[in-house]
Amino acid sequence: MLSDKSRRVVEATLPVVAEHIGEIAERFYEHMFSAHPELLDGVFNRGNQASGEQQRALAGSVAAYATKLLETPERTPEHLLSRIAHKHASLGIRPDQYQIVNHHLMWAIADTLGQAATPEVAGAWNEVYWLMAHSLIHEERGLYGARGVTPETVWRPWEVEKKFRETRDVVTFVVKRIDDRLVRTSLPGQYVTVRLRMPDGVLQPRQYSLTRADDGAHRQFSVKRVEGGDGRPPGEMSTLLHDSVDVGDMLTLSLRTGTSYSTTPGDRWSSPRRESASRRWPGCSPTSRRPSPDCRSRCSTRTWRRPPSRCAARWSMTSSNCRTRSCTSGTRTALTASNR
Repeated sequence: MLSDKSRRVVEATLPVVAEHIGEIAERFYEHMFSAHPELLDGVFNRGNQASGEQQRALAGSVAAYATKLLETPERTPEHLLSRIAHKHASLGIRPDQYQIVNHHLMWAIADTLGQAATPEVAGAWNEVYWLMAHSLIHEERGLYGARGVTPETVWRPWEVEKKFRETRDVVTFVVKRIDDRLVRTSLPGQYVTVRLRMPDGVLQPRQYSLTRADDGAHRQFSVKRVEGGDGRPPGEMSTLLHDSVDVGDMLTLSLRTGTSYSTTPGDRWSSPRRESASRRWPGCSPTSRRPSPDCRSRCSTRTWRRPPSRCAARWSMTSSNCRTRSCTSGTRTALTASNR
């Protein structure tokens, strides 16, 4: 919980910090990468940096977290923290890297705000940062522990067994394990990070939704080609996967992660923005991007309405075709999907 002293300072300065948060994020990444260029080799995606997506994500997360600390001081924003922690776990983020981020973020705040960044203001926002960082470190430690890995061992090699074209700009990969480590079952909404070495020798990560349930030996994901335009270059990861990676090649994937649907009332599954082609449920056609009309609305949804409280404990996946979430008590009231 934020201290009373820092709470007053954050409340007073949140408007000006929020106004300049985009510039702060931009200055932060420039400063950090100039001191630690190795972070662009396997950790940060430079395509997201070039498009500004990474800067917007950081700015939005910091502003949202600070706002929640003020609005609901007795509760942490669990959904926000969980989403970030899962993404970090898919990249093998280590606790010591939070100190690097802290140093450069505090520099960016001071550099952007100038004289307004007094020691009192800097101290208050430093407290906000470490509250968020310690929560993430704790959750990430739990994610690693639950999967029996460390940040250094989240990666493993896979062999491309199948590659087939879904549409003109979408291809699907089926990869098989080549080691003795088990393939843990994935759930709708989960994803993996694919890491490839680019032609210039730099490792780049990119996250892709898993598009079919695992069978104990395989994973399946789809990749949409990211076209360039309006001064933006084509997506280097999607271009490489489309044009250069084929059956028999090796790919490096992280552990599957991402929050998913839950039988706990009120829980929802979500995932960050990715170069995913579609979101399919087990039972829908694995080779078609366009499911049948009676299946389409269910298989492409991003979120589901939770069941009535009287049915929550018996919520299940009952349809053999599209896995429609239904209440299994009494009237078997069917639930509908709501797109976001």
